[in-house]
Amino acid sequence: MVCFCAAGTGVLLEAGAWSAASPERRRVYRMLSDFSEVANRIAATTKKSEKERLLAAYLAGLDDGSLERAAVFFSGSPFARKDQRVGG
Repeated sequence: MVCFCAAGTGVLLEAGAWSAASPERRRVYRMLSDFSEVANRIAATTKKSEKERLLAAYLAGLDDGSLERAAVFFSGSPFARKDQRVGG
């Protein structure tokens, strides 16, 4: 399988997948890439105020559905406390 980074998104795709992807799928690729980029930038700094600024800027640009999902995953608890699955 040949993979590449999709149009600067940081998302690895099989060869031809980006050009063949529907606009909706490209939007999802971009959304996942943006999420991972912000998470990496937050992890890279030790300054709490910088972490807050990065997260606030990211969350401010999201629609309601995306905001809800991002908040759940950035909280570090994507599953209910009774659920024994492990994230990441």
